[in-house]
Amino acid sequence: MKYLSNTIKMTLVVGVLFFGLAVFSKADDSAINQIKEVPGKVVGFINQEIAKTKEYQKEQKDEMKYQWMDTKEDFKDLFASIKGFFINKE
Repeated sequence: MKYLSNTIKMTLVVGVLFFGLAVFSKADDSAINQIKEVPGKVVGFINQEIAKTKEYQKEQKDEMKYQWMDTKEDFKDLFASIKGFFINKE
């Protein structure tokens, strides 16, 4: 009989706790609005990152163009110097 009494007490305590949580766990409107704004914020962030990436790629493309021109000139000079070893200057 004592065991049954403890079980009923624990059940009542758990029931009161669940009831209290159900009553006091209402979300306020600001939290709901913040959750609703998340998809818009994600889209805005992605668009910013795409714009930054395109700008970076454009800058790198221009830099690569100048480096490629310098590399071509370096190869021309290298082959000219190698060619000079094999051509007799007689």
